[in-house]
Amino acid sequence: MAGASFDRLGDETYQIERSAAPARTASRGLPPTPERGALLLKLLASSSARVLLLHGHAVEPRPEWEVVNSGLIDQFLNREPRTVHDHTFGAIRARTIDAGDRRVVLTPPLNGRVRGLQPDARDAIGQLVRAVAYR
Repeated sequence: MAGASFDRLGDETYQIERSAAPARTASRGLPPTPERGALLLKLLASSSARVLLLHGHAVEPRPEWEVVNSGLIDQFLNREPRTVHDHTFGAIRARTIDAGDRRVVLTPPLNGRVRGLQPDARDAIGQLVRAVAYR
């Protein structure tokens, strides 16, 4: 957002970990426990956010992550009609899902040591998110 001033990260965004366990590599994240899943759904139900970013296990998730992601997306978008768009930025794929004035952005892992992802690719992911997160 050009010209925007951000005093603190929490003034504009919140980061809430979906995974049940921290992991140094993206492939080792674990789907949330039922208790954590319920907490995430409760947080989204009361959220005034307009953009939900799900990264890692998001664009082409394993089945156990697909269940988690679908529930979070449904809660965030209030089950409204949706428009889905796939995006490619270099070799990086992402997806956006729009409903009303809200958007979900699904990306590959954006952090740390991602197997096979070079530093310049991580920069490309950041550019991709900036390009698709705001309408």
